[in-house]
Amino acid sequence: MKRLWNYVVTMWQPLGLFIVGCLLVSGLFAYRLHITPPFESSIEVSSHQSNLGVSKILKNPINAPYKTAELIASKLHDSIVTRRLVSGLIAGLCLLLFYALARRFTNRYAAFLGACMLATSSSLLHAGRLADPGITFLALLALVVIGYQFRFHNERPRSWIFMTLAVTLALYTPGMLWFIIAGVTTQYVRKLKKQQKLPDKKTLGICVAIFIIGISPLIYGFIQQPSIWRDYLLLPASFPSITKLVLNVLAVPYGIFINAPTNPLYRLGHQPLLDIFASAMFIVGILALLKRFKLDRLILFIGVFLLGILLTAVSGNYENSFMIVPFIYLIIAIGIGYMLQEWKSVFPHNPLARWLSVVIMTLAVLVSCNFQARRYFVAWPNNPTTKAALQSAN
Repeated sequence: MKRLWNYVVTMWQPLGLFIVGCLLVSGLFAYRLHITPPFESSIEVSSHQSNLGVSKILKNPINAPYKTAELIASKLHDSIVTRRLVSGLIAGLCLLLFYALARRFTNRYAAFLGACMLATSSSLLHAGRLADPGITFLALLALVVIGYQFRFHNERPRSWIFMTLAVTLALYTPGMLWFIIAGVTTQYVRKLKKQQKLPDKKTLGICVAIFIIGISPLIYGFIQQPSIWRDYLLLPASFPSITKLVLNVLAVPYGIFINAPTNPLYRLGHQPLLDIFASAMFIVGILALLKRFKLDRLILFIGVFLLGILLTAVSGNYENSFMIVPFIYLIIAIGIGYMLQEWKSVFPHNPLARWLSVVIMTLAVLVSCNFQARRYFVAWPNNPTTKAALQSAN
């Protein structure tokens, strides 16, 4: 009893913040979900039709974990709200993983501010409030988080099991196979250099069984319908020309900072992903990463961005760039942490100056969060183009 009381006394603050954070995130992804978006989009209609039963999911098992979750939600209560809540739940889990990884790269408060900016990002709000399997691109973040944990704790059996589960589930998401191949190759090279040991036979057997059982529906689907391999690998029916490919590559950073392609379902007009403050912190974060170029995290970000942008360019679908959005905000969190640390180093013995920097940074983040949230909740659903695009699907 005394041990329990001591735990409550020491943990009530972080536990309280966690509960408050969960309530705020729940509000973001559940508030007025029945009318924002105001109509059921064509993507949501086709997504619902593809998971009307287990047989349909097995016929095309791409995004099968998401389809299964949506099928279960429909069985509990067949409404657009319950189906959209599946995406909201995935977005909420993504934010927890984001904070866990950001905490590794920067200080706690900067990680928290970065998570707030990602949570209110209009990009995540669009994806997390639609019954759209595109939300499964967040599997890349889960892979990186668990892979990062695995790297430092691969002597633990549970690390191997969690990594196997993550890889198995991620393999159902289009394009993730390329990242898994890159990650396994990198890990294999590191294994050769450091002579890392494999787990014991029992753990290895469990991992093999999980992988084989978990991947069986995907293999069955490819046997039944081999034509789905292009969608699975994010490859078009015909590859773009070199000129078109270069333009597609440039379109990703251009859409992040300056001008995004028109898509009324996912954004307001041509507005870019990032606002001015977020763009500035992204640049600062890049500079902070370059100052520590010997750390493997720089290699991680370069690999994620290069492969993510290349897959987006080859597929010809700009919306596939959503897979790199969490990593953009990770760099923003690093930039915020770097700014706070630099200010602290200038005034090491002046608490007033240090608190002033925290207040200014917090206010800037609040302004950015307010802009992104209002862009989604106020401007986007009331835009005539958005209404027309959504009404056309109904």
